Amino acid sequence: MPVLVDTIVSLYEFTDADIASLESTLFEQLRLAWLEQMRALAVRHGVANPTPTLQGADLERLQGKAREDALSIANTYNRELRNQVEAIYARNPGITRNEMISILESWGRKRDEYKSIQVALAIVMWAVYYGLQQFVIHNGLFNELFEAVGGTPVCPICMRIVGDGIVSYDYTVANPLPAHISCSHEYYAVNPQDLARQGVAIWVGQ
Repeated sequence: MPVLVDTIVSLYEFTDADIASLESTLFEQLRLAWLEQMRALAVRHGVANPTPTLQGADLERLQGKAREDALSIANTYNRELRNQVEAIYARNPGITRNEMISILESWGRKRDEYKSIQVALAIVMWAVYYGLQQFVIHNGLFNELFEAVGGTPVCPICMRIVGDGIVSYDYTVANPLPAHISCSHEYYAVNPQDLARQGVAIWVGQ
């Protein structure tokens, strides 16, 4: 492989420090989405001023998820980066370093325009689903019913899930959301119990 290709790749590829920084960013997004989901679910179940907490196994799961996604994003980017640099060089073996960098930076900007949105949405929707599952499990709400909401479905999986209408909790476990990249669907309880009126202790992460 030409030295220029390896040199350019080494300048722009994700390093361990970049991955650690991304992991931190992703975890914060997950944390905020989790806490907001806990608040929203508690309010729908009769709690006036919920104070959710992220700790223990759920904290560890979100930290693990942030690490998994950071590594996946870095590996995907590094692979696409090398493919792009090799393609540019193959089209023009006489290209200079500055010319290569100019083309590559343009590619990077265009990629970031849609990738950053995809990643942010995927992070939020994963936390929403995981939060719902934990809320149901810890509060014993297995008899509640749900429906998928979030806009007109465009993929076969989402079309089926949305088309199935009102479903059981077991159905939500067997058909997790988000179903794909850019999926904006989530399960919404259609018959939430008023747990506060029942006088039971409500789990919101602690």
